[in-house]
Amino acid sequence: MKATSPGFSYEGAQTATSVAVYIFVRVLTVRTNVYIDGFNFYYGALRGTPFKWLNLRRFSEVLFPDDAIGRICYFTARLETHSGDGGPRHRQGVYLDALKTLPNVEIILGTFRRRIKRRPLLEPLEGFPKVVTITEWEEKKTDVNLATEMIFDGFNRTCDQAVIVSNDTDLVRSIQRMRHELGIKMVVVNPYRLIRTPRELYRAADRVLRVRDSHLVNSMLPNIVIDSKGREIRKPATW
Repeated sequence: MKATSPGFSYEGAQTATSVAVYIFVRVLTVRTNVYIDGFNFYYGALRGTPFKWLNLRRFSEVLFPDDAIGRICYFTARLETHSGDGGPRHRQGVYLDALKTLPNVEIILGTFRRRIKRRPLLEPLEGFPKVVTITEWEEKKTDVNLATEMIFDGFNRTCDQAVIVSNDTDLVRSIQRMRHELGIKMVVVNPYRLIRTPRELYRAADRVLRVRDSHLVNSMLPNIVIDSKGREIRKPATW
């Protein structure tokens, strides 16, 4: 016959221990939000690769497998068809529709602005104009939108860690304020394989990572995605 103390239950102690361990593990889990500079990410990690049909949620989980991934904000702008080719704009639209099927992935759009500018030629030819008129298409609002969403989340304590997928030094000040004023751990993920992370970003962040092909190859969407209305979204045949 087992000797037990009055009011003591072995089964009850086991249950209490399990609950305590569960709560302890939950407390240690890092709540992580991810903020992706879409064009910086595209030109750094995706252009010219077979990885454009990327599942951003899975990509975030591959990068931070032990964290609780919260918001994933994808900042981009709708492409213009100024070249007369509607293909890139169409493919981008299909991809954005596919992203909308993923949980906690938010698409935050900026704009493209067409500007006509006059620029001097570096090496003008004799007898020809030294200044030419050019058309530039500029992506606007991405940096501001990213910093605004990130700082808003920081003030509202929706995360313990903020991850910025970008190599843009325009975000340095926002990273510094998040880290030093709000106490949010800051991680920068450099999407460029051959371009170094600027020193300012290294100094501003707690940690700097680099996108690898292994992160991408394990994060692809299926070729056919079904949206909330049961419609098929198919990966473009070419990109």
